[in-house]
Amino acid sequence: MRPIRAPSFFWKAIADLSGIDKRLVGGYNTLVILCPGASVAPPSRRTALLCAILRGEAHIRNAGAAHAAERRPKAMADQEKKVILTREGYEKLEKELDYYISVRRNEISEQIAIARGFGDLSENAEYDEAKNEQSRIEAKIVEMENTLRNCVVVEDDEVSTDVIGVGNTVKVQNLTMKIEQTITIVGANETDPKNMKISSESPIGAALLGKRKGETVDVEVPAGVMKLKVLEISR
Repeated sequence: MRPIRAPSFFWKAIADLSGIDKRLVGGYNTLVILCPGASVAPPSRRTALLCAILRGEAHIRNAGAAHAAERRPKAMADQEKKVILTREGYEKLEKELDYYISVRRNEISEQIAIARGFGDLSENAEYDEAKNEQSRIEAKIVEMENTLRNCVVVEDDEVSTDVIGVGNTVKVQNLTMKIEQTITIVGANETDPKNMKISSESPIGAALLGKRKGETVDVEVPAGVMKLKVLEISR
């Protein structure tokens, strides 16, 4: 985060006034110590917060803490949000992870070894490219491992044919385009538009969740509002 610019004597004076450790004096550190929650305050507000504290406005400190408290539940909710996968999607991701670990990781290691033989690494484009690809592969492996570790798997026998949920194949009448369409509701990581696999978090998927045969829904899409009628629900 951007530090607050000020002469050193200014920060020393703040230390004397506030009683904080002089070793921690300096812009952002000082502000965070004096005002809990400043770490999530917009940069444009930090100087104003500090000046208000120095004027003895203790309620500013409480406001800073409150601001942090407001932000915390949302951050925790984002962390706790689970990825939903069908059993098919889970097994597909497992195979992809195995391929990256057993094949792609070895392939890129060999490419790096070959690139090293081309000479000076400081001017070796092949080496740089191979190292960048290795970073992408390792990041992908970590992402897939985290998904498999934290996901919620919808088993085939848990999929109801009474109410639309993740894992259902749904036949709908598109009343706007006057055509019938068959789509499958899947987790966000399994989206495949070519095969009409629609994410449960997409406008269409979210609108259909919880609906029953015969019900009609309005879906907001970039082109306007699309009206769909549920004809069949299957696994």
